Amino acid sequence: MAVGIIRHGNGPPVDESPLEDFIRTLSQLPAEEWQKRIAALEALVKSIPDHSTSANAEDGDLGVAFPVTPSSAPRENSGVSVAAANNSNVVVPWYRSSRSVRKLSPPLKNLILDARSAVVKEATELIGTLMIVKLQPLPAAVEAIGGEGVGGDNKVGSDDDDALKTPSKSKSNDQAPPAFVGRLLFKDLIVPVLQLSAQTVKVIRSYGVSMMLDIIPHCRV
Repeated sequence: MAVGIIRHGNGPPVDESPLEDFIRTLSQLPAEEWQKRIAALEALVKSIPDHSTSANAEDGDLGVAFPVTPSSAPRENSGVSVAAANNSNVVVPWYRSSRSVRKLSPPLKNLILDARSAVVKEATELIGTLMIVKLQPLPAAVEAIGGEGVGGDNKVGSDDDDALKTPSKSKSNDQAPPAFVGRLLFKDLIVPVLQLSAQTVKVIRSYGVSMMLDIIPHCRV
């Protein structure tokens, strides 16, 4: 298997090369070079197409959904992933795999807990864009769901093949909405945001709280 291409369990191969490059860059840059660390995160976020489960016009593949991991794909009423019938050898981008996205937890935690308010401000804004825009499913594929929380994946380290529990669908629909790809990362980020409460600088604490309040309404799929 090519460098940067991995499999999570029995799922399709996932290209984690850009993700690995970002994690390596942050691990090599000292905290003092925070501008470069923020720039690396910004570059990673910008590299992800908006509404990542939809087709990209610039790729010349209009109207055709890109491959996703089983838990991130729409599901039949029977609970069977629509992606299960797809070619298992199609390489999935890292931002379509909840387990790959979760690998951002350590570097993002490091940025959130930085003592510099400028770093926390920039990091939380970029994380907000990542979760609210970049990792969201195609709007047309998501229905308004009442009374549903983040749900699913209740155990740490759960397989990417585990799907979120979906609500009952009307007879006119044969697919449930796709799961939120950033759900595992979101859970991991709750801890460092809570740790910000130990900060003596009120403005730093507010950045983390504001970020989570902005993200939560977009995690209801």
